[in-house]
Amino acid sequence: MSIINYSGHGPTAPGSLDALKKLFQIRKDVIENDPWGLSILPGSGINGQNVTQLLGTLVPLGLKEIHMSGGMWVESTMSFRREGMGMGVGQNEWHMWRTQEDKIREVRYALDSHSQDHATLYPAAPVVFESPSVLEGTDSG
Repeated sequence: MSIINYSGHGPTAPGSLDALKKLFQIRKDVIENDPWGLSILPGSGINGQNVTQLLGTLVPLGLKEIHMSGGMWVESTMSFRREGMGMGVGQNEWHMWRTQEDKIREVRYALDSHSQDHATLYPAAPVVFESPSVLEGTDSG
């Protein structure tokens, strides 16, 4: 197991930041240098209005990815609706969960903006090879 998809024991990840912070800290203390690692994937209720707070809180603790659907329940366009049968989920029998492009774009914009801000505050260290053998077989010219 290498990924934990977790809402923080609450209905939404952004509403459960305290529990998520604790889990990220435990992960950092216990597994940080493990070559297999462990990825914590906050999910549930993440959207363009709350992802910035989630990033600001959890990226310093090791957040690398999030889980979201970016969707909403929409009325089905099915014209034939047999009595006693339905699609079986959602607000009623004839609604479907559909991902909304604009909701994904909102979060992507926030992620890209945060990544640029984070890169400015925490520039990546230069890569240093400890052994020339790592470079063997590469074309340097």
